[in-house]
Amino acid sequence: IYRSLPRKTNTVDEEENTIDQQFVRPSFLIAQRIEGHFRKGLRPSFLTTEKRAEDVASFAAHYGSVRPGFIRRAEDAAVVEERLQHDPESVFQGTVHRYCREEMDKIADLFQDAMNRQGDVGIWNTCHTKVFPMIQLLDKSLRQERSFQVEEPSRKTQNEISDPDDPPKSITMSPAESPLPDLPPYVPPLYIISRLYPAALLLTFRLLKTKFPTSPLALALLPQIRSLGPTSYVLGASTEFYNVLIELRWDVYSDLKGIDGLLLEMERSGVEFNIGTWNTLVGIGAERFTDLNSPDGGVRGAAFWERPHNVKWFQKVAVEWKIVVAARLREQGLGA
Repeated sequence: IYRSLPRKTNTVDEEENTIDQQFVRPSFLIAQRIEGHFRKGLRPSFLTTEKRAEDVASFAAHYGSVRPGFIRRAEDAAVVEERLQHDPESVFQGTVHRYCREEMDKIADLFQDAMNRQGDVGIWNTCHTKVFPMIQLLDKSLRQERSFQVEEPSRKTQNEISDPDDPPKSITMSPAESPLPDLPPYVPPLYIISRLYPAALLLTFRLLKTKFPTSPLALALLPQIRSLGPTSYVLGASTEFYNVLIELRWDVYSDLKGIDGLLLEMERSGVEFNIGTWNTLVGIGAERFTDLNSPDGGVRGAAFWERPHNVKWFQKVAVEWKIVVAARLREQGLGA
């Protein structure tokens, strides 16, 4: 079965670079969008403008106490110090971006090594040891933050009240346990994990789809993401992830009914459709046209398209859902 399917030759590094270009920063972290990323408020926003301003201010206040390793020269530190005074947001974003890039490089190397040694099982095991634990760390961080917010200051003793000149204590695990070693203590894990977790999962899925398209582990990834709780699902089940899953359902399994289920899940969960979703649906219709008008029957043959089951679900997926996706794209100002 593997030999009958086309194989891409992208390396792990090329896949990771593609992901970084497509998934640079979740839009719910953009300070100007207080309403949150997800349509109709069906999925919660993790951040408000006020909360982000507080985090950036705290970052600027404590940045010099533990200088990141990527600032190696004195002149670099001087430039950054100047920018901290006038544009702390840019320094904050630069720190987050550089940390995420370094960690994605490490994760990509781990995937490459595991894939060479154990194939699809190696990719899956690496995801369990390096990617999924990020959610445990983030949930712990958010719980501690909520506990701190509701605690009454008057109930603290003088010794328990933190010194405003001291950098905030890290809430990460020990380096041996943490999925994010060397995370600067003044950068809340949310800003790292909200970028790194979906990007790493997308890399995981694309590697499984490209290198091991018939592996059952590819289809097991979304249920596993969902089983880890709402935080995992909101961050990990991105539009890009669903688009790749829809492509897998079609390219490998020719499963129109399954695609309808995924589109319905996206709609109900508030996962936005995008041009990639639209192009996949258009492509299914184009393949049907080619098969029915090809002398040799094309890829799937006329018999496949004429089965009552496939006639029903093609109408649902490539006609009715295409209309829905087009309407959503127009709402986003994209047009289709």
